[in-house]
Amino acid sequence: MRTYTDAPDELPATTIPLPALSVDAAGRLQMLSTGELRAIDLGTATRPAADGERWAIWGAARAGARTRLTRGQRWTLGGLGAVGALGLLLATHATLVALLALVTLLYLGASVYKVWMLARGERAAAELGAAHDLAALADDDLPLYTALVPLRHERAMLPTLLDRLRALDYPTTKLEVLLLIEADDEETRAALAECELPAHIRPVATPPGQPRTKPRALNVGLARARGEFVVVYDAEDQPEPMQLRKAVAAFRAASWRVVCYQARLAFYNPRQSLLTRLFTLDYYIWYDLMLQGLARAGAFVPLGGTSNHFRAATLRRLGGWDPYNVTEDGDLGARIARAGLETRMLDSVTGEEAVARIIPWVRQRSRWVKGYLQTWLTHMRDPLALWRELGPSGFIDFQALVGGSSVILLVNPLAWLLTLAYILGHGTALDAAIQALFPPEIYYLSLLCFVGGNFVFFYLNIYACVRGGYPDLARAMLLTPLYWLLMSVAAWVALVSLARDPFYWAKTSHGASLTATSGATRASRTRIEPKYALSVIVPAYNEARRLPASLAQLQAHLEPSGRATEVIVVDDGSEDETGAMVREWMARWPALRLIERPHRGKGAAVRAGVLAAAGAYVLLADADLSMSAEQIERFSPDTLGSYDIAIGVREGERAQRLGEPLTRRIMGRVFNLITQALLLPGFCDTQCGFKCLRLEVARDLALSQTRDGWGFDVEHLFLARKWGYLVREAPIVWEYKRGSRLHPARAALSMLGDVLAVRWNDLRGVYAGRPAETLAVGAASAGGGETAQAS
Repeated sequence: MRTYTDAPDELPATTIPLPALSVDAAGRLQMLSTGELRAIDLGTATRPAADGERWAIWGAARAGARTRLTRGQRWTLGGLGAVGALGLLLATHATLVALLALVTLLYLGASVYKVWMLARGERAAAELGAAHDLAALADDDLPLYTALVPLRHERAMLPTLLDRLRALDYPTTKLEVLLLIEADDEETRAALAECELPAHIRPVATPPGQPRTKPRALNVGLARARGEFVVVYDAEDQPEPMQLRKAVAAFRAASWRVVCYQARLAFYNPRQSLLTRLFTLDYYIWYDLMLQGLARAGAFVPLGGTSNHFRAATLRRLGGWDPYNVTEDGDLGARIARAGLETRMLDSVTGEEAVARIIPWVRQRSRWVKGYLQTWLTHMRDPLALWRELGPSGFIDFQALVGGSSVILLVNPLAWLLTLAYILGHGTALDAAIQALFPPEIYYLSLLCFVGGNFVFFYLNIYACVRGGYPDLARAMLLTPLYWLLMSVAAWVALVSLARDPFYWAKTSHGASLTATSGATRASRTRIEPKYALSVIVPAYNEARRLPASLAQLQAHLEPSGRATEVIVVDDGSEDETGAMVREWMARWPALRLIERPHRGKGAAVRAGVLAAAGAYVLLADADLSMSAEQIERFSPDTLGSYDIAIGVREGERAQRLGEPLTRRIMGRVFNLITQALLLPGFCDTQCGFKCLRLEVARDLALSQTRDGWGFDVEHLFLARKWGYLVREAPIVWEYKRGSRLHPARAALSMLGDVLAVRWNDLRGVYAGRPAETLAVGAASAGGGETAQAS
């Protein structure tokens, strides 16, 4: 793997005529002199990469969402709240009527605006795509292009992403791909170490600092980018191979005022779940219709978070991305429009992964709403300046799409509750009270909104099904109200997050569609060239007293064996001297390694060790080494044979458990019986900490693991059986070691919860798919993943 790089000595120059722009303290874009312009482009942007804190104040950060509310905004919001409270106190009925009238007009305006946007988008979509002759673009005439790809905990997606980036039809001598990785993201860095990167793809470590957000990483990449043009891709993206060529042709045919081209986004897993079906229609309406109309008008266009192409020099002069805004794309779209520059839509599609489960979807959508609220507050610090710079049409678009859409999502549940109360309370005093709040004028407008507004939204979804080529998704459209409810839930989550932790970036996990779209993907991503014969992984939490004796046993047994071995101790956030003790041992035992991480549980520690392991086989061992080191040979690669996994067994007549308290033994057996009944029939012992696995199998299980606590053992065995891996049970002599902090009853309840969670995950399809290639590792004769007994 190529080494991580620092910034180049200077940023590339440009020959394109550009306005010199900056942002003043009030959030207004200003013209700069040549000297000031160089200070932005080549001064602060090229300091040593170790100076990570400068990214907190560079460019757009200085006048962006870092300031949540200005003094004027606090006074305005406080005044409006006081007037509302006073009105409710002194004239309750009149104030409520006025508020309902305001909400009704907001709904009516939103319905009319949607129809207008649909008409604009339809006209623009008809004109898209007649622009550029790609045959005229000779390779020698193409400019240098930079793709920025921010990555964080993307081990699962990395091999697929690299394949998709290699598929781009652009000369590699004219293309650089910067993989932007957090300096402490060991998971992604370990995955990169296993990959052969072509010369034009290189990792860049983003220096430590706050805030830890995608736009901050993009600013770091922008400072290192050498290309005339820059594009942003996400980890799960599948861009059209000709997209870069199309963007170059579009830029060359356009005025210099066009500084950004936004490709259309679509999902490549639209039918994975009911949620992805509804999400697909939402995306199609936004990218294929709404944004087309906005770009055609030449005003404000809220960018998508990926596949937006920029003139690099202009982007630097605009200050890059706001690292404090969690929808940095929408904010950048507003700043482009305020500068008198333009965004257009590119006739190219990038495939994305639709989030298939509710909780991750709510997290993602709440981040979008939270960022829109940040963007609205940032640019509304001076409404008159915003009006002048965007013009009337752009100002209306900004209010409707950024502020109005968020407010409607927040108000929706209140309106639904009022409607439900009116229906259920028919003929009661509640019915009369609600009717009193709706004078005829408001009542008929509300009825028009209820009937006409819902008709508009349902019509948009049906239209998207037909026009977008998704006729089979029409049935899902009937459940659109549930989708709206989820959107409102996400909006309220966003509002709370904005108040409590405004710069927190709720990351979306990627890779859930891999098992649904390709059974071979999981297996192909785990092919590894081992450096050792065996990796021994020892998770440890506050084990400074017991671990030295265990390390001494392991060293005494492993060193004479002649087997190339590494021993990895994973310190799971110990509060004692565990880490310091292991570092002392490392000085006299070269095979010993240490991974230190925040405390998350034994399962998380094991996963970290597996992802860092480089042995052909992985042995999991408890820190107290309750099984003597000599018994490791029962799990050695030589005795594993055609099996994929060997697990230690402490139960029944075939094994011995020495010195274990009676209460602990009873609780363990009860838990095993429950686990066998609910999840794993046939296994004698599901909680023994000693296991040996082929490395590719261990990686598969770790990457699919959802439990960070003690229940990871059960989940691993469940997945192994589900995917057809061959499991061998090896009886062991197990000796209880005093000093354990595990409370049997509490641990049993926790693990029972994990058992139920694994069963629930399976019912929801979380573990869909199975490894296609690694199944061939085991012997087919045992079949179906049945547990084989050791002789």
